[in-house]
Amino acid sequence: MCAVEFLYGNDWTTGDIYGQYPWGNSGAYVEWQTLDNGTVVSSGQIGLNSQLPVGTVIGFYDPAGFDQLQVKCKSPSAADPTLQAIALDNLYVQFTNRPPAPVIYGSDFSVNPTNHVSSLTVWDTLGVCQYRLVYSENLATNSWTPVTPPLPGGWISGGGTLTFTDTNALGRPRRFYRVEAQ
Repeated sequence: MCAVEFLYGNDWTTGDIYGQYPWGNSGAYVEWQTLDNGTVVSSGQIGLNSQLPVGTVIGFYDPAGFDQLQVKCKSPSAADPTLQAIALDNLYVQFTNRPPAPVIYGSDFSVNPTNHVSSLTVWDTLGVCQYRLVYSENLATNSWTPVTPPLPGGWISGGGTLTFTDTNALGRPRRFYRVEAQ
């Protein structure tokens, strides 16, 4: 596997399923190790000064992969700080080293036509993905063409905020845009 993510909880329960969720002790921390064929690949601690809020999403990612993840919850204020239970909820495991392309929602981008040049800004792109802006002048044909520049295929690396500009839109009666990720 290449990635594991879960919602963190501790003690022997994550709480009343009809009440406050999640439940546990935020005065604890997590020690972890990833292993591959019995060899430790990486290790560490999550929870600054033994304070890890219950309900935190914890994720592990290694593009080289690992076959085992060991996690242990420790609560320094307990009688025996090594005998604590960890609760994993909403567990996700990823078996490829490339994350799936993100879904881009309407609130994640804005279109700013200025001086009759269409530009679109996308926030919070992933560095391991590539993005491109494509257009169609007729949605009935379901034909999408990459906006160039930036590259002949239109793909640019993610990681932060990206702004696409369609310098060829001038004089076109209308264009529909979408952002694609791979």
